[in-house]
Amino acid sequence: GLNSPFGDYRKHSNAVRRSIDRARNIVSFLSDYESYS
Repeated sequence: GLNSPFGDYRKHSNAVRRSIDRARNIVSFLSDYESYS
């Protein structure tokens, strides 16, 4: 949600931002996967 630790990730470097984007995508994928089980 909006209160996630990623809320201010824009302050970080591009490398960190890419890592966080990947992590967010993985979390979204897992959430979608669980909704189908």
